Amino acid sequence: MNYLLISLTLLISGVSFSQQLTDTIHVYFDLNSAEVSTASENEVWELMRSNNIPSAVNAHADTLGSVAYNDQLSKQRLDAVLEILERNENLEFAEGFKTNAVGEREAMLSNRYRAEDFRRVDVVYEVYVEEEVIIELPPMSKAVKMLTDSLADFLSDTTQSEALIQLNVLFYNSSVQYLPESETELETIFQFLKNNPNVNAHIRGHICCRSYTTWDDISHGRAKTVFVYLRRRGIENPQERMTFQGYGTSMPFRSPEISEEDEKLNRRVDIIFTKAK
Repeated sequence: MNYLLISLTLLISGVSFSQQLTDTIHVYFDLNSAEVSTASENEVWELMRSNNIPSAVNAHADTLGSVAYNDQLSKQRLDAVLEILERNENLEFAEGFKTNAVGEREAMLSNRYRAEDFRRVDVVYEVYVEEEVIIELPPMSKAVKMLTDSLADFLSDTTQSEALIQLNVLFYNSSVQYLPESETELETIFQFLKNNPNVNAHIRGHICCRSYTTWDDISHGRAKTVFVYLRRRGIENPQERMTFQGYGTSMPFRSPEISEEDEKLNRRVDIIFTKAK
């Protein structure tokens, strides 16, 4: 069987995302209004469909009305834009994300004051651009060979519309950080989804060792880690093609857990691939 998509024994050309700069979307409001227009809401949604990450949201008001009124108005505008952003649970916020209801304070200090310019909310975001790089991957491991074979079988089987693929993407204990040896499998999954736009993915995170607890948040974080990796690598329409969820200890790969190896294998992510109709 021909190996799927890439030969991991070679130097291959890939894409790496690196932070270049920040940019800002200005959401403007009518006089004394905190209602977001349809056009502005669509612009915010376009931001969320890209590979950009919000780092701050700052809300302003003009100098009409009292200071207290303008503080309250800017807070209402801030909440309106945050509600749009938070509606998408897959959106990633930058570390140290900040919000600020500025009120009229910036307007009062402006040398070129125009009231309509300060009826706004600024969404500051980090812009990621693609850089062509050379990725040197280690020789194909047994696990990666099994993965590529499984993905190839799924594609070639016309009777199979869905497949659960067990990955060797493993994690440090009590962490959402994957082990370094998982990089080749993540790259393989990226290449597979990139080259097969008719395939969607549901990413499932798992933990070991514990019954149902708040630690299940870690399993959700593990699934999100894989989602974010694939999105930053450049999967088109990531919110439409990929979903993720944590399943805690409810679906162990090894049960009962007798050895440390069993626990390691249960700290994992697997993916349900579905062929789009």
